[in-house]
Amino acid sequence: MPPKYRPREVAEMLSLPTSTLRYWEKEFPELAPNRAKNHRRYSPADVEVLRQIKRLLYDEGLKIEAAKKILPTILSNPTTDQSLPDVLKLAREVLSTPTLSQRNKSRMNIIIAYLSQKL
Repeated sequence: MPPKYRPREVAEMLSLPTSTLRYWEKEFPELAPNRAKNHRRYSPADVEVLRQIKRLLYDEGLKIEAAKKILPTILSNPTTDQSLPDVLKLAREVLSTPTLSQRNKSRMNIIIAYLSQKL
């Protein structure tokens, strides 16, 4: 049986507050820690989902709505080039979002250019 981590342990692993973990659970349906006796426990797969969310929000600078659109594609096939067309399509959709900041538009254009080269 794979290990199960307490929220505090996961928060320390990812350098995040536990309140952020709770918030992301509400926002991202892909994140579903096990609840036993009213206590949350995260699997290694849950930790990986959290890593991807953190990367999209903190490293890539995307807003939650954009990350929600992209995350399922990343999680469905993270290591093969088959998902690149889907990610490219989503990146173009996110770019057309009217509330996207100029900084995020610039980042999305860089991502689109990179993905276009890979295809």
